[in-house]
Amino acid sequence: MNKYKIVLIGSLVIALFYAPQICFPQESEAEKIMFKLFDAFNRHDADAMFSFYDENAMVYSHDYDTVRGDLKFLRENYSKMFKRSPNIKDEVKHYFVSKDGDEVAVEFVSTGTVQDLIDDDPQRILGRNFYVKLFTRLKIKNGKIIEDITYFDK
Repeated sequence: MNKYKIVLIGSLVIALFYAPQICFPQESEAEKIMFKLFDAFNRHDADAMFSFYDENAMVYSHDYDTVRGDLKFLRENYSKMFKRSPNIKDEVKHYFVSKDGDEVAVEFVSTGTVQDLIDDDPQRILGRNFYVKLFTRLKIKNGKIIEDITYFDK
């Protein structure tokens, strides 16, 4: 009978030790960076956003004419976006983290109102509300985004 008590107590100790890790897994590095990136976006802080990117990061989007590795261009592009739509916000709907924890795929919605025209924006968009569905995959290495692939409807 004592053997069973020892086995039972041992099993309970092991279960209590591993239960938090199984039931409440830790956020991956990719997940943490993704949430910080969206937080910076929603504060309209382009400098903070691009502090999460590696200096050689590759950014792909059908909105750009080529793969962008030029973070200065991207920072300026986002700064214009924040000026154009001062109330722009992103809301994460769903996300998945890769098995290795170094990639995160996120579905989100961007909403706002065009309140200022920038560059060659057509006059007809001024005052328009928008709701854009987006999907982004971020790859993380050494705590920085090294690849950002984004698709969205127009």
